[in-house]
Amino acid sequence: MNFRGAITALFGGKREQTGTAWREIGQYNSYFAPYSGDLYGNDVARSCIRTLAEHTSKANAIVRQDQALEKMIRLRPNLYMNGKDFLYKCRTLYEINNTVFIFINRDERGKPVSLYPIPHCPAEAVDVGGRLFIKFTFVDGTRFSASWNDLAVLRKDYNKSDIFGDSNTAITTNLGLLDTTGQGMANAIKSTANLRGILKSTKAMLSDDDIKRQKDRFVADYLSLENSSGIAMLDSTVDFKPVDVKPEIATYEHIGQLRENIYRYFG
Repeated sequence: MNFRGAITALFGGKREQTGTAWREIGQYNSYFAPYSGDLYGNDVARSCIRTLAEHTSKANAIVRQDQALEKMIRLRPNLYMNGKDFLYKCRTLYEINNTVFIFINRDERGKPVSLYPIPHCPAEAVDVGGRLFIKFTFVDGTRFSASWNDLAVLRKDYNKSDIFGDSNTAITTNLGLLDTTGQGMANAIKSTANLRGILKSTKAMLSDDDIKRQKDRFVADYLSLENSSGIAMLDSTVDFKPVDVKPEIATYEHIGQLRENIYRYFG
């Protein structure tokens, strides 16, 4: 297969294989779905992954029996990446998915000519004529199947499945709590930054429209950005009683513990 053919095969859906589900030892479901939470979108998790990926990208690949392959990995593994980018990408996918598939594109003689880390997507192990294939489904619906012999596989938390590493659901609670804590602090700042209270009129039996009109006038005059003095003046027909809002927020100690849990998870 030539270089252009490899690109077409990898991303063009030309290599899809159909078959029965691969039977794993213990009858575990041979299907992998990426972690549903946005692990890389969390600032603490990303700082951990970035550090690990940066250190990995500085490594020098050594292939003792294939100097050409070693040179390819170090300089230009594929059309899109240099050696540093390739190692960085593989380590990032490894930490996010706990499983990395690297497609080995070969020439007519079976010699590797390029290496492509498979993007973040669902994968399924299928049996085609007694051979193991991994079927990938990309975000645009394109499907691509690769023989197990044409894949380099890296796995972490290798437990339940024979094919895939376990997902990162173990850190879900801490990520969720840290996100909730951040949103709670932001909402607390917003709620205490505004004047809140009850506006009471001494006039008897005001209509609903009059009540709304009086409230809107007070808000427009005294709670707008133009009123930078922070001072409001009312006549004897209106009484304003402020409501003191003191929302409970997580302490620095609580936030620190959540962050430490994530740091420990990534080692």
